[in-house]
Amino acid sequence: MTTRQVFIRMAIYGAVLGAADAFLGRALQASPDVNLLLLLLAAAWVGSALGNMQRVRIAVPAALTLIAAFLVTYAGVAHLLVGWNNSVPWHADLGELALFFLAVAAVAIVFAKIGDRSRTAATARRDAPR
Repeated sequence: MTTRQVFIRMAIYGAVLGAADAFLGRALQASPDVNLLLLLLAAAWVGSALGNMQRVRIAVPAALTLIAAFLVTYAGVAHLLVGWNNSVPWHADLGELALFFLAVAAVAIVFAKIGDRSRTAATARRDAPR
């Protein structure tokens, strides 16, 4: 998979997750907030998958692309649904989101390294003389 395809997929995955999270937040409560655990798990998945593909260098930019697409879509869908289910506008806490971007980068790095090491170890076991 090319680097361009990775970033396109991350943008699509982020948009789908963002729309689903915003809609479910509006459906289940009138004042939704971003599901931070969902985003951290998505960043971990991106890092691990790219580490397994030995693409560690693009793990952080890909994870941040997914998160940016998520937040843009989340904000757009949450804005469109204001008033539905007696919901109120969503206001982002920019300081919290800035710190969260740093956390996402750290999670992506850790899981990319873990995925890369497990892939390297599996390759070494496979190629070891018997």
